Amino acid sequence: MMTRNRTEELKLVFALREAPESKEVMLGEDHVRFQGKICSIENLDALRVLIGTMRALDVSTIFKEDGKKLSSDSILKKIEKIGDWGRLETDDISLQFGVAKASRFVG
Repeated sequence: MMTRNRTEELKLVFALREAPESKEVMLGEDHVRFQGKICSIENLDALRVLIGTMRALDVSTIFKEDGKKLSSDSILKKIEKIGDWGRLETDDISLQFGVAKASRFVG
């Protein structure tokens, strides 16, 4: 029997929403209004949703960091203190959080 190792990728995209304030500038003789975008979900809330989904699917929520194994509760407490996260890994899953440019989703 042949065993295959295969990596799959799942992208979850949380939409951006309009920032409450816009900025108006002069461009030549015209007034131009810029409307920024902000995250629709905070990074800690996104991680809580992902961990909850992992638990519901019976996927391990033991994370790896600097060669150490940490529980999801420890990771959440750490993220609460530092306020941000970018990439987290378990033995089975790699999670990455950040604001993506629209051009990354074309195609």
